[in-house]
Amino acid sequence: LHTLSEGARQANLPLMSGFADQLQSVYASVLDARLASDDAFFTTMIAAHEKLLDMVDQVAAGQNILPVSAELQAGLDSLSLAAAADVA
Repeated sequence: LHTLSEGARQANLPLMSGFADQLQSVYASVLDARLASDDAFFTTMIAAHEKLLDMVDQVAAGQNILPVSAELQAGLDSLSLAAAADVA
């Protein structure tokens, strides 16, 4: 994810770069034991990886990258908030 994020940043693809950064942050929270890897985590992260693959395909096809759906963004935000709450 780090390499994809940095490559997207260098290619001036901020939607993809920011999204990959957010996924990387969620994974770091699991590795640091600040976030449980439960069903909600897996459901959200599988959808997030599918979206990231869609972004890569859109770039490869010369298309504009479509933004992340509100539902998926809410799921990622929920995971991020849960991880942050564990730190506090």
